[in-house]
Amino acid sequence: MVRNGTLIGTATLVVAALCLVIGRIAGGDPLMPFEYAAAMVMAVWAGRVALAIGRGHLMGRELDRSSSPWTAFGLDCRVLPGASSAFVVGAFHPRIYLGGRLADRLSPHELRAVLAHEEHHRRHGAPLRAAALQAWLPLIGWWPLAHRLVERRLIDLERTADSYALQLGIERRDLASALMATDDTGGTPGSWFSAYTRERISALVLDDAAPPRQGAPMEWLPVVTALVAALTCHVTFAIAFP
Repeated sequence: MVRNGTLIGTATLVVAALCLVIGRIAGGDPLMPFEYAAAMVMAVWAGRVALAIGRGHLMGRELDRSSSPWTAFGLDCRVLPGASSAFVVGAFHPRIYLGGRLADRLSPHELRAVLAHEEHHRRHGAPLRAAALQAWLPLIGWWPLAHRLVERRLIDLERTADSYALQLGIERRDLASALMATDDTGGTPGSWFSAYTRERISALVLDDAAPPRQGAPMEWLPVVTALVAALTCHVTFAIAFP
């Protein structure tokens, strides 16, 4: 906590100092060109997130029509006949969808593992987080480092849900075997959540019980950083050049 506070304080001072220097050189508000550019980027990002939310809503309505409600191990879900995967759909009211074929091939312990994993996704709004992350890729995906950070965050969403299942008493062998039984080759609605199955299975097989390190929420960090930087610079500029 102290380290994070030090980093935030240092970053604030650096931004304020840069604003003062640039303001003196430019003889005016140094942020206007950057704000216009940032606003355009944020508008594109927000538009893509809104589009993903809309698609998810329509997809959820279609899935509801072709599925039936079911409760197992105290968790509510909807069963899709013929499907062979499990996923969560819905940005604001997420629901768990379980493939009927997958449920038939899993043991009770494996089924509980799958539902526990998906329940974590449902509780923590993973569909919205994934949509926000993927919306950045067309904007910053050309930068290898940024692409890796986004991918790392997506993997962390998966491994955090795995750790949640283990903390509930799920055996790692049950979760690993359930992952191997899941067929996501058909491009299911939640396929982005299962794109890192190999790494998840490796972590389970290698007995890597430690949850992934909780890093910065990459899905929201650029927006928050831009707003805080703009506010800091404006306040600093107003005080220095009344």
